[in-house]
Amino acid sequence: METPENEWLKRFCQGDEKAYRKFFEEYYQVLCVFAAKYVKDHDDAEDIVHDVLLELYSRKMQFDTIEALKSWLYSSIKNRCINQLQHKQAGERYAQEMMHKESHEFFLDNIVEEEIYFLLEKAIAEFSNPLREIYQLSLQGKSNEEIAHELNLTLDSVKSHKKRGKQALKDKLKDLYYFLSVPL
Repeated sequence: METPENEWLKRFCQGDEKAYRKFFEEYYQVLCVFAAKYVKDHDDAEDIVHDVLLELYSRKMQFDTIEALKSWLYSSIKNRCINQLQHKQAGERYAQEMMHKESHEFFLDNIVEEEIYFLLEKAIAEFSNPLREIYQLSLQGKSNEEIAHELNLTLDSVKSHKKRGKQALKDKLKDLYYFLSVPL
């Protein structure tokens, strides 16, 4: 013999709108209070509960007992609350990073960095091969071994070219030293 509770659950799982409405009226506030304990904001808690209940209704999930239904609801709400908190924290970190990046100092540092990189690339472009190729590959993050293999040179040859290139860059970019040592 089926109990009224089991009969209601069966109708609920089949998507019966009246059964769902009854459940919503009885449990909505309780679930919102539960969610608010995690997210500390009543509107966010209501949104989370609403989303979980909408998912429950649209998926027409099957539950053997009321306890299984409640267990799924509480777990789903808790998980969504935690996800929202993590997303909110990530958003706050991102906002702080953007505020820092918008600072005047960051702006000036970026200009200086880009100008120096431009001058460095310009100086490297004036080198003859294989020195130019070695430095271009080096700026792409390739190791000495990778450069040697790609250009069909020995490792010692790559190191020797880099040493000569380093001195040539020092000579070509010597005026930058003063520029970099003066505070802006």
